[in-house]
Amino acid sequence: NKMLKKLSFDEQDVEKVLVIYSGGTLGMKHTEKGLKPTKGFIEKFMKDTPSLSKQSVTNKFWDEKERWIFSRHFDVKRVKYRVIELDEPFDSANVGVKKWTELAEVIEKNYEEYDGFLILHGTDTLGYTASMLSFMLENLAKPVLLTAGQIPICHGRNDALMNIACSLEIFAKHSTMCEVA
Repeated sequence: NKMLKKLSFDEQDVEKVLVIYSGGTLGMKHTEKGLKPTKGFIEKFMKDTPSLSKQSVTNKFWDEKERWIFSRHFDVKRVKYRVIELDEPFDSANVGVKKWTELAEVIEKNYEEYDGFLILHGTDTLGYTASMLSFMLENLAKPVLLTAGQIPICHGRNDALMNIACSLEIFAKHSTMCEVA
C-alpha cells in the first residue's frame, strides 16, 4: 500500500522539539482568583488534544512524556516534542532578567538533545523576550520560536491552539532556521 509506505519514517525524518511553557495568557486556567498560569495544565492539555498528540502512531521512538504531531504535508519531517514548564509559570507582564536567564539556561541544558525549542509565552512581553534571547544565545545553530495566545487555551474559541500547532509545524518545514523568532 503506497499510503502506508508514506507514513513510515526513520529517526532522521523526525525533528525533536522541546516545548517550554513559561506562562502567559495562552496557558492560563480559571482559578478562584481569576485567570492564572497553572503548573501542569499545558502539558495535560496538549497530551489530551488529538491534534497535538498522535500517541498511537508508533512505539519505535516512544517515551511516555513525548508526543508526535504530523504535518498535513508528507514531504516534510515529522515532529516529536516534549513539554516542560518553568518552575513557576509567570504572567508575562512580570518578565525580566531572572526569567530570561531561566529560559536561556533551560535551552542550554537541553541543547544537544533537541533540534529546536518552542517557548509558550505571554503576548505582552514576547518581543522583549525574543530580543533578549537572541543576544543571550550566542552561536545558535537551532531554531528557537516563541508563540503566545490572546485567549487562554482553556476557552473554546481561542487562538492559542492554532498558534501552538502552527509553531510545531514550522519545525517540520523550516528545520534549518537558526535564530530566535
